[in-house]
Amino acid sequence: MDAELQSPDPAPPLYYLARHDRFWPRIELSSLRQRLAIPAYISDTHLQLAGQQALAIAAGEFASWRRRLRALGYTQLTDLCRHVHGRRLCSCYQRLVEHCTLRALGGRSALQGAAHE
Repeated sequence: MDAELQSPDPAPPLYYLARHDRFWPRIELSSLRQRLAIPAYISDTHLQLAGQQALAIAAGEFASWRRRLRALGYTQLTDLCRHVHGRRLCSCYQRLVEHCTLRALGGRSALQGAAHE
C-alpha cells in the first residue's frame, strides 16, 4: 500500500541552451540531443558548448531578419509561428542551429566513426 501512495520519480530537469537575446526561441538540450541522435559518449557539457556556438552563428545569420521583425513589432521569433511564412522562418532557424551544432561536434561521420572505435 505504501508503494501506491508514493509519487512517481520526478521528471529530470530541463536544460536549455543559454540565449543572449529573448527574440530567439529556447532550445532544450535533450531535445537537441535526441533530434540529432547524438551518442551518449558526447557529454552534455560538450553538446552545450557546441549548441552555444551554433546559436551565435544562427543569430548572426538571422540578424537582418531580427531587425526587420523587431521594426514590425515582433518581440520573439515564435510570435511568427502562427503564420505559414513565420513557421518556415522558425523552422529554418531551428535547422541552422542543429546543423551548426552537428558541425561543431565534428559532423555526422566523425560522431559515427568515434562510436565504432
